[in-house]
Amino acid sequence: MKIAEIEIFLNYGHLVIGSVGDPDFDLLVAERQTSDINHVKVITRAQIAPVRIRVWRGAAPGQAGLHR
Repeated sequence: MKIAEIEIFLNYGHLVIGSVGDPDFDLLVAERQTSDINHVKVITRAQIAPVRIRVWRGAAPGQAGLHR
């Protein structure tokens, strides 16, 4: 089930998604994907065009096992 969708510009090589408040990990030190109880940090590719981000509970339809 899709629970969120947003279109944003990504100016940096990472994106943090989560609730209000600061994450428990240091954004300047954590260079890889990481998470805490309320946040997840993912590695991205900065682009000049908008990027659509979809958040799914469970696997997205037709995307199970897809690795890029």
